[in-house]
Amino acid sequence: MTRPSRLPERRRLAVVFAIGAAWVWLVGWVAHALLGDDDWSWAETAARSATGGLTALAIAAVIPPRRLRAVQRPLAGAIHRGTLPRHLVGPDVWRDALDHHRSALWVWRWLFPVILGSGALVCAGAAFFVTGGGLAAALGLGFGLTAGAAACRFFAERRRAVLDDLAAQLDQRDVHAG
Repeated sequence: MTRPSRLPERRRLAVVFAIGAAWVWLVGWVAHALLGDDDWSWAETAARSATGGLTALAIAAVIPPRRLRAVQRPLAGAIHRGTLPRHLVGPDVWRDALDHHRSALWVWRWLFPVILGSGALVCAGAAFFVTGGGLAAALGLGFGLTAGAAACRFFAERRRAVLDDLAAQLDQRDVHAG
């Protein structure tokens, strides 16, 4: 079995990142032009733009395609309960929705932990070097954000297990129906 190319999806994600980054840059530029109370900091602008792009990626990853929106509410209940409803309307749509949710887990498995992990490094560095705070404050900030990153990974693994179980239930129904 050959694996389909992920290039179109990566191109779409790059466009979403660029739009989010450009939006945050434009808002920052307009605010600076209107207020103009301090110097334009390119490093701060780049950091804000990157944050805007990452936020746009996170939002775009979890928004389902239009064809899957009909099963989103029942699917959320099925994920919460861990069982599929008795009567499924459109098992193919359910399979696509499960696949979409599984593919969107990269946000929880990689994006949020990377953001929180890099935030831990920046906050710990700022607490220790910039503000002259103690080592305990730097370690506390770093530990807190790292624990948040670990919680995101834990959530993603639990969600993936539930989605795999729901997919197995759907396969079992297909075998009994066919």
